[in-house]
Amino acid sequence: MNFQLIDDRNNNSPIASSKDARKFKSKLFGRRFFRAFAIATLPLYAIPSLAYTFPVDPSAPSILKTTPTGTGFGTAAKNHVFLTDTFEGSNTVGLSYTTPSTPWVDGLDVNVSDIPFVGGEVYWNSVLNTWVDNGVRYFTGNGVPNHPTGLFPIPSSEPAYPYYAALPDPFGVYPNAAYIPIEEYDLYMAVPANPVYSNTPTGIGELNFAIATQTGATFHVNLAVTDDPLYVDPIAALPMDQCWGHPVMMQYHYHGYSWKCFPNQGNANEHSPLFGIALDGFGVYGPRGDGGVLLTNDDLDVCHGHSGKIDWDGILTDMYHYHLNNEFPYGPGCFRGTEIGVFSSTGDPSASTAAVPGSVPLLGVMAALRYSRRLRKRCRLQATRKEYGSP
Repeated sequence: MNFQLIDDRNNNSPIASSKDARKFKSKLFGRRFFRAFAIATLPLYAIPSLAYTFPVDPSAPSILKTTPTGTGFGTAAKNHVFLTDTFEGSNTVGLSYTTPSTPWVDGLDVNVSDIPFVGGEVYWNSVLNTWVDNGVRYFTGNGVPNHPTGLFPIPSSEPAYPYYAALPDPFGVYPNAAYIPIEEYDLYMAVPANPVYSNTPTGIGELNFAIATQTGATFHVNLAVTDDPLYVDPIAALPMDQCWGHPVMMQYHYHGYSWKCFPNQGNANEHSPLFGIALDGFGVYGPRGDGGVLLTNDDLDVCHGHSGKIDWDGILTDMYHYHLNNEFPYGPGCFRGTEIGVFSSTGDPSASTAAVPGSVPLLGVMAALRYSRRLRKRCRLQATRKEYGSP
């Protein structure tokens, strides 16, 4: 299997370069901002051919169910996210979620109509390649989606701005989450092409747990950290953009109602189509099961999946698979595969270490790659602050 997803709506995306994106961080009401804004937005909003028709989701939820205060990370259970003890290099033992008190959260209900979504329509040249070789399914691309995203960094005039400004950049590169831009990156993912089911679930060890095969972006674990620090469900604490995505480490990714902008939503009376591939190699499908029945967490196991007949590589196959739905954690909360693949935001790591699947020593390599990337971005941010007089 070898195909490529490319979006050619705008070959000169004004915010696709890091230099243009960083201009939005400085002096939002100053002369430089308005000059940059006028130049950057002209091709986005003045050319009718760029008008984007968002797909119609026959199963669009009006309410999502978040998680209650006190929900921990150390157990594979329904309505939970099961993390490794050293998730992204941090100790998660004894930690738990806190339910935010944002205007769109009522008890555990996340009311979609009340969310002040991040505005703007920024177009990207999305690239995703995939192929299978010697039992491994590979993905390479640039990490940006084939649909418009919101405008990041977020202008201070946006209703979503104060929610992001109140949260830190979890990787310490930017002053707060409102400053984080979207940039292309060197996406690489390698997973088992023929995943094997395990009776013992495996915890998730990093933010990226699956790739959205319909768009070229990724799914992240539903976890955000406040200044306190408190650990929260991102969609209960932060407004996403209209496609339920936002950036961290400049990488655009999805949370919650993540499939809203996926081009193939399927038919209302049929099983949802494939929406992604998880790091253990199993497929991630939409919210509908057989006959178009909307699935609840009660219909799924502790990892948010079950076994049944699906279209797998063009063949109707009875196998395990995950589902997305409107109940926390909205998608895979742990892994069912016997082997866990590799995800990298800095290209193919196999030149220095044997590339997966299931290569535990790669965790140290990936941590080093992430640290190196953060260090380079921090230096660039300091230079930008000096140039534009930002705090």
